[in-house]
Amino acid sequence: MRNEDVVKGAIQITSELGLNSANTLFSHSVCPDEINHMPGDITREIHSHFGKMFSLGGLAGLPFTGSTGFKAYAAHVPDQGNIFVLFAPHCGVSREGLCGYYHRHGQRELTTACGAAIGALNSVRDL
Repeated sequence: MRNEDVVKGAIQITSELGLNSANTLFSHSVCPDEINHMPGDITREIHSHFGKMFSLGGLAGLPFTGSTGFKAYAAHVPDQGNIFVLFAPHCGVSREGLCGYYHRHGQRELTTACGAAIGALNSVRDL
């Protein structure tokens, strides 16, 4: 799905449920890859809607904070408030439509996106 479609849908659904910037703490578990943190990306757009953000993510978007980190996140939520967690592993798509690859700014060659997910896939394939 395109970022803008996910953002639009998430904002519509959370608004219908009564979640807003006053009563909700947004959190995300998104890979730290720089291509996930550019202007217009999903985390920035949802963050701008809710006004605050707590990061739980690690490589491939897997939460790395564990139960301690999630408890810390929960402790920051407004009283009687809501949590909204976005879990979004990513998979780049090259200009040519090749899934799992991306043309990074300043690089001639395609690179993996997400390298951690591609590495895990290749490990499973090699079994």
